[in-house]
Amino acid sequence: MFKLTDANDLEKAGRSLGSYFTKQAEELEKSHGFHKAMAAHHDALKAAHTDHAAHHKAVHDGLADTHDMKGHFAKGATHHTSMATHHDSISKAHHAHAETLKAEIDTLKALSTEWGGVAAPVRKAGAPLEVTSGSSIEAMINETTAHLTKRTLESLDNDPAVQDKIREMVLKGVAAALGDKVIPDAISRVTPTLPGLRAVPRAGQQAVPEKPNVPLEFEKLVSVEDENVR
Repeated sequence: MFKLTDANDLEKAGRSLGSYFTKQAEELEKSHGFHKAMAAHHDALKAAHTDHAAHHKAVHDGLADTHDMKGHFAKGATHHTSMATHHDSISKAHHAHAETLKAEIDTLKALSTEWGGVAAPVRKAGAPLEVTSGSSIEAMINETTAHLTKRTLESLDNDPAVQDKIREMVLKGVAAALGDKVIPDAISRVTPTLPGLRAVPRAGQQAVPEKPNVPLEFEKLVSVEDENVR
């Protein structure tokens, strides 16, 4: 219950009335649209019946008085003329309703503005939600995305499961690049902490093996030094 002696309550009451006027204007706009559409529909029917009446009359006038169809086309012309008049009257009624509603809508919109009413955005059923720049929804989405991105980046350092997954992906890439090439046991000294790789010595071979032909990005992994080969 608003206290009309309180300034804050008076402002709230005014805004409430403004919102009511806004809502009423929106409802009347639906009726206005209906009457405009019906008026256009009956205008089209009037035009069609007028054309049919003119056609029937032309055929009637072109037939001899003794022709069996002359009377038929006379009746057709009369019928379509009557229907054109009928649809014309209905169209005028709908146009009148639309004009009356338009006047009421304009008045309600003016009152809504004077009383501080805020029009709610109208969104058709099934239409996608529009997020405008600077809206609270956009800000919320941006904040959530930033938070999730931060959490994801932190997980690269703190989540063992993520680290194991990255390690697995790297090892798969190395294995695919090396294929069935033999890796000298010197690699165990080059990458002593890299799991998943096992040095395969050549039995009885003392000479330094040739450097495997591998992609540039993996050259350091398979580098061979004389002192590292037994």
